[in-house]
This record gives sequence, structure tokens and C-alpha cells, in this order.
Amino acid sequence: MKIVFYTTSFFPYLCGVTTAVLNLSLGLIKKGHQITICVPKAKSPVLNKVRKTGIEIVSLPSFKTKIYKDVNIGAPSANSFIRIKKINPDIIHFHTPDLVGMEAILTAKLLKKPLVGTFHTYFMSPEYQKIVKLSHWGEDFIEKVLWKYSNSIYNRCDLIITPSFFAKKDLERQGIKKEIKIIHNSVNLDLVKKTSLNKITDFKSRYSLSNKTIIYVGRTSREKSLDILLLAFNQVVRKEPEAKLLIIGEGPALGGLKELSKALGLEKKVIFTGKIDHQKLLQSGAYEIASLFATASTSEVQPMSVLEAIAFGLPIVGVKARGMEELIRGNGILFNPGDINGLSKGMIKILRNESLREKFSQRSKGLIKKEYLLDNIIEKLEKAYKDLLQ
Repeated sequence: MKIVFYTTSFFPYLCGVTTAVLNLSLGLIKKGHQITICVPKAKSPVLNKVRKTGIEIVSLPSFKTKIYKDVNIGAPSANSFIRIKKINPDIIHFHTPDLVGMEAILTAKLLKKPLVGTFHTYFMSPEYQKIVKLSHWGEDFIEKVLWKYSNSIYNRCDLIITPSFFAKKDLERQGIKKEIKIIHNSVNLDLVKKTSLNKITDFKSRYSLSNKTIIYVGRTSREKSLDILLLAFNQVVRKEPEAKLLIIGEGPALGGLKELSKALGLEKKVIFTGKIDHQKLLQSGAYEIASLFATASTSEVQPMSVLEAIAFGLPIVGVKARGMEELIRGNGILFNPGDINGLSKGMIKILRNESLREKFSQRSKGLIKKEYLLDNIIEKLEKAYKDLLQ
């Protein structure tokens, strides 16, 4: 099949959607399909590496955004439409319901091709509203408006995909009328390989990490509730003085988080690495060093960073909210949204109990193999596409 993906989230911007789209693209190419990805025009050496895998990149006209430095906003164009028309795709599939997604909708309509849309992100949630400074209009009002917008986009699809059961039910409650299939995000175990002892030792030494290291990987932005994580970690350190918190990623809240860390007296306990290339991160030893992965985010559908941590066998401490509950099933500890004490107690419990940590670790590895392997997810996606084409 000839499949065209449309997404705003792609290199040089690194996030869960970027990783999810790349995984699907590589998995589909491996099965003999032709993959084209339409993305906002950007300069990035990573894009050249992506092209070498056999993925065709079509650049859309773009402009910068002040919110995230690596994010470019794409816009529909006649040139990109002409290129896609020449390809004559079997399936058009968008991953972001924005201007780029609208081009996918228009292209599918003009070419009379099946349209698929994946719901990856709760962009209408109050957490995201604060980032783009919409919440001053009233969170409830803006959330309703954005849900109506979301429905108007996704109800144009022939098929909607979402990674989590919670999101499927939520979409149906909000008024989606079209068919929704659950196809999980996936982990490519070829990339989750055991790191050499030298690399692990080097990473540990470089960042002065301890044997009780807690890791977070992802955007350092407001919707991730990293202030809650820092406040909870402050309680952890009082009872576990050797503990370290490793925060990998960048975003608009990074400066404020560093200030909060300093105000709490945690400068030597909390390590901010900034952005690390995705493939380098998986091979760096960071996950092998960590005792657990922790997140306080309440806005997740099915976070790739958590899936990858699970693939490395890490116990997870996460929020009892939205898609996170589906990823913590006997392999970690759930706490209520905003519950600083619950988060700190969960982290301390795992740090102090080696047998519990090992039990959670084995269950994490088993969960990935059972439900989230890339090859299995590709088979489900292929079937969904073929069903549309019949």
C-alpha cells in the first residue's frame, strides 16, 4: 500500500507523537509499504537520516511558534497536493488535527481516498490551554469550543484510531459518530537493547547519579505537572538522602522548574539534562541506571516515554487519570491527580523495596511483549487499512 501520513509533530521537534509516527513508518516500510510523511518545513539533520530509511518527506510551508522552539506550524499548499496526487496514495492518515490535518482532509476529499485520523493528544484540556494562554477566557468554555472543533475534524474521517480505551470512550461521549479503533502506540524492541556497562557507567558518572535514581523523560512544559513531581521528590529526599531525580527533555517550563528546584534546595539532587536525541537516549544507559519512572501528568492518552520506560523494565509511578491507568497494571503505583504525598510515598516504597521493584520490573517487560510490540501493532494497522479499502 501507498500510505501518506500528515503530522505537525515531527523532527526536529521530539515528542511522543514524533516517535509514534516514526515507529509506524519504519514498521510499515519493513512490511513492503510505501510511506510518505507530510510535515512542516524545517531544517534538521535528523530528517536526512529519516529519508535514508526509505521514508519520503514532503515539506509544507511553515512558520515558527514561540511556545516550542523546535515546533513549526505547517500550512496547506498546492505544491504538496500536486506531489501527493502524483503518488496516488491508497490511504491518507493524519496524526495532528490542525492545519496539517486539514490539508489531509482536503487532499483525501479531492483525491477520493480513505481518510484515517489518530487522536493522540488532549489538546483541549485545561493543562494545554494554559500553555497557549487561552484559559483566561474560561477553561470550561474553551474546552467545550475545542471539543467541538475536534469533533468537526475527526467526524470527517472514515476511521478514527486512538491508542487507549479511555480516549475511545471519551471521544464517543463527546459526540464522535465515526468508527473508532483502538490501536496502541508501539515499542520497537530493536532499539531497546541492553546497553554496555561502559556506557552505563559513563552516563552515571557524567550526571553524578546514584543507585536510587528516579527518571522522567518528556517535555518540560506546564501540562506535564513537573512542579508536582519536584515537590514530591523534595519529600523523598528527606527520607532517602541518596535519591536523585533525572529530568530529560526541554520545553517552555524548564527555566521555572530550575528555579523551583533551587528554591527547594535540590540543585545537587535534581539533574536537568535538556534534550537528548531519542536514539542516543535509548542507548545511553539512562533507563538502566534508573530505579523507577515517575510522572505527575494528568493529560496523557498513551505516552511513548512511559511505554519505553516499561520496555526497559522500569516500575512506573503515575497518575490515576486518563490513559495512564492502562499502563500501570501490576507494574507500578498509581496516585490521585495532584496528590504530592501519594506520589512521594509511591516513589519511596519502590526505592526501599528491592523485591517489589523486581516484581514490577518483570511485569513491565511482560506487558510490553503482550500488548505493545511494534510488529503486532503494524499487523493491526494493516488490517484496519485493508478493511477500509475493501
